[in-house]
Amino acid sequence: MKKIFPQKAFKLGLFATVISLAISFIIVLLGFLLSTYSFYVVLTDSMSPDIPRGSLVIARRTRYVDFGLGDVIVYVNPIAKGKYFMHRVVRLELEKGFVQVMGQASHVRENVPLYCVRGVVVFSTPYIGLIFYYANKHRKIVVLTLLLITLTILLYPELAKRVRKHAK
Repeated sequence: MKKIFPQKAFKLGLFATVISLAISFIIVLLGFLLSTYSFYVVLTDSMSPDIPRGSLVIARRTRYVDFGLGDVIVYVNPIAKGKYFMHRVVRLELEKGFVQVMGQASHVRENVPLYCVRGVVVFSTPYIGLIFYYANKHRKIVVLTLLLITLTILLYPELAKRVRKHAK
């Protein structure tokens, strides 16, 4: 058994503590972000050119009206339940319980009940959403690819050793 000197043990303990605190901080931060923000992928050109198809959008979740005219909101269509839409607010009818929205590419106005609003867009980045969309759509291929990459990384030192040994 290898002896560990007190100074080295202290450094190892300090390193383990710092790593544990960093991981805990990241977990808490991710929990906060995921409870406050939602991520969406834009699948249509309705908000082009400001938010093109394939963009990754981050929306701050909201349960009350904290948006105004000109803000882009994410809402669930009351008729096509489960489908999310993203349009710009063009009119507020708070006393009647709805907002009027319109896509940037289409000039059709639509009334959205306030209870259908899920969030306000705070950030978007073009085309990055396509990666997440296709990864979600083709999960088996992504998992298999990641598994093969992981196995290759784990087995590479052993394979390299065998090749070197065999080459001698």
